[in-house]
Amino acid sequence: MAGVDGGFGVQLEMAETLEKVAFDLSVKQLSAQKEDLRSVRNQASVVAAISGLIATVFSSLIGPEHISKFTSQPIFLWFSIEGWLVLAAFSGSILFCARVVIYRMDVTFELSAAWILAQRDKGLSVTELQQSLAEYAEGYFDENEVVISKAQSD
Repeated sequence: MAGVDGGFGVQLEMAETLEKVAFDLSVKQLSAQKEDLRSVRNQASVVAAISGLIATVFSSLIGPEHISKFTSQPIFLWFSIEGWLVLAAFSGSILFCARVVIYRMDVTFELSAAWILAQRDKGLSVTELQQSLAEYAEGYFDENEVVISKAQSD
C-alpha cells in the first residue's frame, strides 16, 4: 500500500486506523518534547560553565591588588557594595542554571508497559488501547509543556 506523509515523521498507510495514527503522533510528540527539555538543560549547563569561566578570567585579570577594592570599606560581612553586587550577579547566574539542570521536574515522556498489559487482560482491543494511550499521551504532553515552559523562562 502507498504511504502518505502525516507529519512528525509518521507514515500513514491507507489501512491504518485513526487510533493508530493518533497513538503514533502522540508518541512522537512526547519524544520531541523529551529532546526539548534535554536541550534546555544542556543550554543551562553551558551558561553555568561560561559564567564560571568569566568569573575566573576576570578575577585573574584584575589581580589581588584590585580585588582588595571589593573588600575595602566593608559595609557588611567584609564586602563593599560593589563586592556584594558582583557576588550576587555571579551567584544568581549559577543558581538559575543549577535550578534548571538539577531541579526535579514532574514530567512524563514514556507510556507504561505494565498498564498496557493490564488493559489487555481486561479485554481491550488494540484499537481501544491505542485510543486510550493516545489520550493519555496528549494529557502528558500538555502537562509537560507547562513544566518545560517554566524551565525555559528560568
